[in-house]
Amino acid sequence: GTSSLIRNYLGFPRGVSVADLTNRAYRQAWILGARFLLGRAAVGLQAGRDGHVVVLDDGSRIRSRAIILAVGVSYRRIGINSLEALVGRGIFYGAGVTEAPGMADEDVYVVGGANSAGQAALYLSRFAARVTMLVRESSLTAMSDYLIRDIKARDNIVVRLNTAVTDGNGGYRLRSLTI
Repeated sequence: GTSSLIRNYLGFPRGVSVADLTNRAYRQAWILGARFLLGRAAVGLQAGRDGHVVVLDDGSRIRSRAIILAVGVSYRRIGINSLEALVGRGIFYGAGVTEAPGMADEDVYVVGGANSAGQAALYLSRFAARVTMLVRESSLTAMSDYLIRDIKARDNIVVRLNTAVTDGNGGYRLRSLTI
């Protein structure tokens, strides 16, 4: 859900935004008879003779032949106390799409060298003055070829290989990184 553009999805040769793909999937499922309960918490899952049973937080039960679990994402944290204290105040995990407009004309750093980092760097580069990717590995081989090509084609993206973040500081907001 945090990708700005999915480019390797069958049927969308120029890519599709996550919002558009989600909307299309929702409409198609609704037309085919799916029912949606939004904002409800599932607290249990049981196997039944005639399918599955989902137990909701109010005790009600839903029976179904199929269940799709969309439990969200968990990002690997950087684990540096000084930076963890600044989460939401200059340090963001998976927030490229939501935070990008606020990065207009700023220098932005993306930590990572796989597809998620590449997608974030490309999207942020549309707003930021410069995006620097900090990659621990010696190459971008963990990233899809199309992303590597697009990153190399952007004048305002710099890739620093063999680089790790070791510290950072700032009062109310991130002000500096030590790499």
